[in-house]
Amino acid sequence: MRTERTAERFFHLHANCFCVAGPINGLIYDLGRKRFYAIPAVFAELINDANGKWVAAFLETLPSEVHSRFWEVADFLISNQIAGLFSASKVFKELPSEIDGPGHIQNAIIDVDEQLHDFANIVRELDLLGCEFLQVRSYSDALNVQMLDEIALVVERSGLRGLEYIVKYNAGHSQEDLSKLLLDHMIISKLVVHSSPETTAVPVCYPDSPVPRREIYYTVEALRSCTDCGKINRRSISPPSAQTFFQLKRVNGCLYKKISIGADGEVRNCPSSSGSYGRYSFGTLSKAIFDAEFRRSWDVHKDQISTCKVCEYRYACTDCRVYLQNPTDILSKPAKCCYDPYVGKWSEETGKMVSDHRFQAVT
Repeated sequence: MRTERTAERFFHLHANCFCVAGPINGLIYDLGRKRFYAIPAVFAELINDANGKWVAAFLETLPSEVHSRFWEVADFLISNQIAGLFSASKVFKELPSEIDGPGHIQNAIIDVDEQLHDFANIVRELDLLGCEFLQVRSYSDALNVQMLDEIALVVERSGLRGLEYIVKYNAGHSQEDLSKLLLDHMIISKLVVHSSPETTAVPVCYPDSPVPRREIYYTVEALRSCTDCGKINRRSISPPSAQTFFQLKRVNGCLYKKISIGADGEVRNCPSSSGSYGRYSFGTLSKAIFDAEFRRSWDVHKDQISTCKVCEYRYACTDCRVYLQNPTDILSKPAKCCYDPYVGKWSEETGKMVSDHRFQAVT
């Protein structure tokens, strides 16, 4: 769609839209609608240079042959409500950029294999620390549906805001039982069943409503232990919320305000971390988070990390600080990242993600 091309206006990205350039590709983040648009890097740089400027004056700084390129990208942005032409030099208030709440801990992971944990005391301590979100991952059949129900009840009685389950497929866990679990507990924000016979998403509806409220995600991908985490691929990247976008600009998306209890009962930053802050008993979590070594990676953000700092996905990727290409360098690129921004390719793909002079919605 071609817009009215008047240079007697200011060009502005909308307040909830940001353009991030990489060496080959660029990415437009639409935080309001949680969408990505992939564009060639040359256009991304042009957008950022033009943002907030009087178009006529801006075009005068460019070679005449580049004018058509500007209008090509402007047509795309305006037609998709990403940018506009305005008579005022400032038309939008800046988006609030708060990155977290007042709690000492923001999220926690509890891994379960053969050994069960004292979830009542763990959740009670997490609540005291201001934790908001809990993820429980199971590598075995140790957690049955009744136990998942009991854990959800404990979380519902706390101040935590969300609970995620990643559980192993078990033929004894009927789809009906898992659907009932989701419908009985609104605190459960996600339910993933790994090692499934097929990959599918099953909608879950209330009996009196045809509109799905949640989904059960079945995946053939196996999660055998904590060493299977840390993978960064196209499936792991999704458009961020405004809070996540600004958080990844300032702090570490992997370890900031995170604590975990491994399948072995040991307290760590992440279940995959090599160090331990002791076997869990009530009070262990509180002691760990005030240890300077525990917080060492909290402020390592994407603009500091090797390769990541030039990647257009850097404010959508939550990173990994455990599995590194160079284990001795805290600023090393994640070892399990499948993307190379210098060639603009994912390792599981062939060809460039976008071709020159084209724009593409990728979500």
